[in-house]
Amino acid sequence: MRKKPPFRIGLLTAVAAMLRGRALLGFAAAFAVMLCGTIAISPAQATSDPLIEVLIRKGVLTPGEAMQIEKEARDLEKTREQQVDQKVKASEQKVVDQVDKKLTSVEKKVAAKPAPKDSWKVHWKNGLKIESPDGRNKFGLGGRIYADFSSISSSNRRFADQVRQDEGTPLTGFGSEFRAARIYVDGTVYDNIFFKGEYDFAAEGNGTAGFKDVFIGMKNIPGIGHIRVGHQKEPFSLEEQTSSRFITFMERGLPNVFAPSRNTGIMAYNTAFGKRMYWGVGIFQDVDDFGNNFNNHQDWNTTLRLAGTPLYEDKGRHLLHVGLSYSHQFRSSNDFQLRYRQRPEAHITDARTVDMFINRLWTDNIDLVNPELALVWGPFSLQGEYMFAFTEASRRQSPAQNLFLNQSDPTFQGAYIYGSVFLTGESRNYSQSGACFDRITPHRNFDLKGGWGAWELGARYSYLSLSDKGVGGGRENNFTAGLNWYLTPNTRWMFNYVYADVDGRLVTPRPPTYPQDIVNGTAHVAQTRFQIDF
Repeated sequence: MRKKPPFRIGLLTAVAAMLRGRALLGFAAAFAVMLCGTIAISPAQATSDPLIEVLIRKGVLTPGEAMQIEKEARDLEKTREQQVDQKVKASEQKVVDQVDKKLTSVEKKVAAKPAPKDSWKVHWKNGLKIESPDGRNKFGLGGRIYADFSSISSSNRRFADQVRQDEGTPLTGFGSEFRAARIYVDGTVYDNIFFKGEYDFAAEGNGTAGFKDVFIGMKNIPGIGHIRVGHQKEPFSLEEQTSSRFITFMERGLPNVFAPSRNTGIMAYNTAFGKRMYWGVGIFQDVDDFGNNFNNHQDWNTTLRLAGTPLYEDKGRHLLHVGLSYSHQFRSSNDFQLRYRQRPEAHITDARTVDMFINRLWTDNIDLVNPELALVWGPFSLQGEYMFAFTEASRRQSPAQNLFLNQSDPTFQGAYIYGSVFLTGESRNYSQSGACFDRITPHRNFDLKGGWGAWELGARYSYLSLSDKGVGGGRENNFTAGLNWYLTPNTRWMFNYVYADVDGRLVTPRPPTYPQDIVNGTAHVAQTRFQIDF
């Protein structure tokens, strides 16, 4: 059927409204005339619609009324067109919304869909991590940089001069150093084999990269857990097991001189009772910074550590750590001489404020014993250790070489205790898998929009005695104050002030006349570190 023009529909509506109530017969006659098309219209009376012209000629409408009808018809048609446009637009918008909703749903499904089976995954988690499609092979790449600036002074000139003479290097002064400049790669191969290779370009001080952790291992061994072979830390001491990235002060406490640290060997370790207990045991050989040693005498260590958390709540925000480390060091040799010596908790100087350089011991065996204790209570923490070195001096040396060994075997010892508090409310993070402390994560990282990072205050007392039974290495008491600013989990600024008090240090010997001269003195250390690790 042929569709009527929109204007005609509007016109008829307007005419009907105008003529409502008039004689039905006249309207019917006019409508019949229009349909038949038998009436002629003069140009002077022409309008835009023949129906209007017929009504004018019949006298039903005046020209003015006809113009008004046409205007109202056009307005009515325009209103209807607008209403139609609005309905069309609303319908179109509804369709667009439905399409957007479906696209969003598809995008979410695509995002949730696992990566293609032939695609390796690369992501960042405190370092670059790479994982094979099946998850059986994982690799990590990372490193660390510590840039240190230090100043050391002494109020006792004779003490500083004597240390310089004995050590061959100055105690006092100021300077800078890269305490660490490391890079490493680690990973897991086929689920159960793991490895790590870490090298420190600051270890030798000449750009040569010394070994740190360089080992291979196997995990998930029934009844054992993990076995690791290579250059690694012996399982001894809470502070030694805690990475230098996460210790509270720039340097470990004075008694750390007894800790065997890294050597080459084989170690088994695991956790038990839901990771509430850690154990580790191994056999190691004393080696150089490249993991090498070859000789014809004994220099082996058997070391073990047992530690746990009888209290562990709120994901470690409230915990009590207790532990015990032990190491038996075989040193049966006419050539081996034991020498303990220690810096004033500042690595910038090579001078040791306490040193057994005069009375080195020909030693058969050494037993190291170290109880550990730590408490974390929200932002507050306490930590302490006490280390003993029980020596068995060799009796095979001549009296002229061992004049000071007319008494029983000497014992050396040291201890530290410190407390810390996070001003911003964080808590020291604890790793149950290693029974040591781990990375600090600020509640809010530092930024220019109001993020403060994490701020920590710490105070430590440490003690070391290298004098006993004729050995005069000296005794030292240190007091350290520290401030740490953790900008992010991977960056930290540190400041330490150390007051070192030394007494009973024997000076250059004058054998066989005894007693030898003794020198006492103090040192003041101010040092800061800019640290990043990844």
